[in-house]
Amino acid sequence: MAIQDTKKVDYLWKKLGYGITKTDDKDRKSASNESISSPLLIRGDRIWTQADQIPSTLPQTSSEYVQVHTDYLSTSVETVMDNTATPLRTWKTSLVDWIPVEFGSTYQVKVYIDDPGAGDPQTSGTRLFPDGTGSDEWFFDYASGVLHFIGDSLPSYVVDGKVIYIAGARYVGNVGLGNFTPGSGGAQVQAGTIPASQAFTGDGMQTVYDLNHTPASAEALDVYVNDVLQRPGEAWTLQNDTVQFLITPPSGTDIFIKYRYPFATFSDLPLRSVEERHLNFTYTSDQYTGDGGQVTYDVNPGHNEQSVLVIVDGAIIPPQQYSIVGTVLTLNNAPAQDAVVDIRYLPV
Repeated sequence: MAIQDTKKVDYLWKKLGYGITKTDDKDRKSASNESISSPLLIRGDRIWTQADQIPSTLPQTSSEYVQVHTDYLSTSVETVMDNTATPLRTWKTSLVDWIPVEFGSTYQVKVYIDDPGAGDPQTSGTRLFPDGTGSDEWFFDYASGVLHFIGDSLPSYVVDGKVIYIAGARYVGNVGLGNFTPGSGGAQVQAGTIPASQAFTGDGMQTVYDLNHTPASAEALDVYVNDVLQRPGEAWTLQNDTVQFLITPPSGTDIFIKYRYPFATFSDLPLRSVEERHLNFTYTSDQYTGDGGQVTYDVNPGHNEQSVLVIVDGAIIPPQQYSIVGTVLTLNNAPAQDAVVDIRYLPV
């Protein structure tokens, strides 16, 4: 049975409005009565470290920080319908990191509908406004670059044979934390040593392009061909310090490769960086076998409920369901007979 919408709203209200987790229905526990902290995750690898370079008003031309896709420049983006969703409901730009209106009201995207391949949709097409004309509203996800008609009905202009165009701007500056240096008054984030991007032009023959640095994996790169994001493994592969296209880019093709992380390899991490100091991916563990009755297990000294990960038969046990006193971990409920109890020690 599907989760009721009222329960979903209660969860989001408590999570987003109060930064706490939902432990009971709103009729029994209002948000002010919940007590377990659950802050939103801020991913270090996705922080816009040059966001301070974004103008408060949408600029007229592109820069190294802002890529402009505006109607007055006729550079609006032609979207592709999401064939996995209800027909005509969802449209993808295949471009991420659109600048939202929190940077200024002029960054509100404009939406047009026109024929495929239209060179000037803001003139030849029809503009669709966010509030629609009644129940045909749309919502644009700035992070993913996806537009969804969220209202009960579609605008009358949205029919087979037409496509959606998006005008706005995207952030193209550095992404991810750089050096972390303790300083007076707090920590300072400094720019990384690896450039934000590289650009090439296809010649119709070349399939291999050299990188200035060696990424740790394909996930550390975004590869665009003529402003369209390419899927790793399907359109290109990473071979050491080269990007290899599976199909030769035609002559004149604009190839843009963006480093998602400021450090391409683990060996590039500077001393005293956030990654070196805190992202220790090695851990030790102890394993036990449940007998249906035992609830106490020996653990290494110096740990508490927040520095161990308890896994029973592959399921992570929340810290609220066990306690640690000294070198003894006590579970609220005994693992079943022959259950695998895996206790992993996180770096402290």
